[in-house]
Amino acid sequence: KNVEDGHHEPVTKVSWQYVNKTHWLLSLGMDGKILKWEVKLSRYQDPELVLVQGFVITGSYIPREHPSAPSNRNADIGGTAMSFSKEDPSTFVVGTESGLVLKCSTHSTELPLDKGIKIQFRSPITLAYNSHNGPVYDTHFSPSHRNIFLSASTDGTIRLYNTLQPKPLQVLEPVAGYVFGVQWSPVRPLVFAAT
Repeated sequence: KNVEDGHHEPVTKVSWQYVNKTHWLLSLGMDGKILKWEVKLSRYQDPELVLVQGFVITGSYIPREHPSAPSNRNADIGGTAMSFSKEDPSTFVVGTESGLVLKCSTHSTELPLDKGIKIQFRSPITLAYNSHNGPVYDTHFSPSHRNIFLSASTDGTIRLYNTLQPKPLQVLEPVAGYVFGVQWSPVRPLVFAAT
């Protein structure tokens, strides 16, 4: 339901959430939209996805002084990576095709944007981190530390961030090529793997 407000470009990432006995599916697209779908379960019918909340990443919410701020302030920015905090399911980070890394929240209180048909879209952005020099293809929150996450980019770097500050704690260049994926070890707090 409410598919009129759905994605109009390819979906690049999905994430399942189970919060307060409700199943959610969040989708990120190259159209800049982040959509929150409720999974309606019924004993007598097939499961149904209902669009209940929408966000859009737009240039007007990136500070003008940010090095990767788009020149077209009204342009939507395509999302390529998304990871949710294990400690706070409303907090997530998004990587974009322009190299931006953004802290976002599903509890956005921004004024609605004039973009939706049946739902109102809001900006989820709460902080813009220092950017990569190429598209960000993966982000991953640490399972051991609530404020630490990694990002991987085609600029050949992996960046270690603290969610509370815009500058990366560490910039690693593991190979002389693209880095498409990164993931923390679920059992060793200082170990991660990248591709």
